Amino acid sequence: MCLSLFTASADSWDNLTEKEAAKTAKYLKKNPYILDYCDCCGGSDVYLLKVVSTEIVQCSWNKEHKSIKVKVEKIAKLETTDVGPSKYRAEPINDSEEYTISMNYTFGYDKKMRWAVPLFKLVDYNMYDDHVCKGATNYPEPTLQNGTVINADYKAWYDKRIAKK
Repeated sequence: MCLSLFTASADSWDNLTEKEAAKTAKYLKKNPYILDYCDCCGGSDVYLLKVVSTEIVQCSWNKEHKSIKVKVEKIAKLETTDVGPSKYRAEPINDSEEYTISMNYTFGYDKKMRWAVPLFKLVDYNMYDDHVCKGATNYPEPTLQNGTVINADYKAWYDKRIAKK
């Protein structure tokens, strides 16, 4: 199991085929704002991240598959509630990190649903396990009243409401 920014109590899905890894890396280059969120872990920290670079590497536990290693800027730690991360309260962070993408615990923005969903729902991925927890959550907004999300106002609110729909 490859570790994310949190300590997971379930297995992360970081084993991808070459084709799945290439599609996921392409997605992350076009949509760099992601959430590191274990929706199965209950009360785990949730981070808003910006992907700076991606690298396709051999999966550490399955030599027939690939994984995606990323360098990220940690933008904010989101306040969590009983139903998941808050859409409106976040503590700014100015840090960087390297970790391996997990298709079930890395969330991107679904433009149709207008929610954050796990990457396996956004990029074709052959799930090797059918256990899914909540599967969707709030996506943070930078225009906050008392809680703030920085990083150049979240890159002009994710290039005017999520990368030129």
